[in-house]
Amino acid sequence: YISPHYKYNIKSIQKKKDLYDIIMTPDDNRLQFAAGQYVYVSFLSEDVSSESHPFCIASSPDNSEIRLVIKELGDFTRTLDRLKNTDQALLYGPHGRISAKYYLDDKHAVFIAGGIGIAPFLAMFKSESTDKQRSTTLYYCTKYKSEAYFNEELTKIANTDERLSYINHCSREGAGHLNIGNVVKELGNPQQTRFYLCASGSMMQEIKSKLIQLGIEKQNIILEDFDMI
Repeated sequence: YISPHYKYNIKSIQKKKDLYDIIMTPDDNRLQFAAGQYVYVSFLSEDVSSESHPFCIASSPDNSEIRLVIKELGDFTRTLDRLKNTDQALLYGPHGRISAKYYLDDKHAVFIAGGIGIAPFLAMFKSESTDKQRSTTLYYCTKYKSEAYFNEELTKIANTDERLSYINHCSREGAGHLNIGNVVKELGNPQQTRFYLCASGSMMQEIKSKLIQLGIEKQNIILEDFDMI
């Protein structure tokens, strides 16, 4: 609560099965943030608790609107269907550094997202700078294709730039768990690549261990736990 806070108006709320896609506009001052960061959000609504929760920003920093992608994971998030377009929210932050190294240099990047862990990469994938020469590959890991809610959106982004590659990996449609050995093998120079992970803690630790076994240095593995955001 000691971080800067900004008041936003809810513009639209779309529900896709167990996921909320919320667009908000600034009431006055606009939140300045980097792609992939998150904020603590307190909704100002008669029907939803005002307690503060962390959610990742899924929109580009170039856009004045804030987009939150929130999955129903507990008692609080299950009440979000009570939000109305007339409600407001206080945003505290921003927080998080998953994208800090991404914009530091031209090092190639591999994004690996598990389920709702796609949220920070929605912004980072869309915000790739045109003056960078690196390649960026995004793996969106879901159990089924029907759970890849942003498949169409990400495919369109990838089609706009030959440096961007996008794969929806569906573990229960014949693909099994993502084979990290194959991911590394397909890279031209894995030692010149950073790996950015956002998934459950157990999934990230498993992938991190395999990457280290394959010779990837720890400083080139960046984690963001969606159990937190």
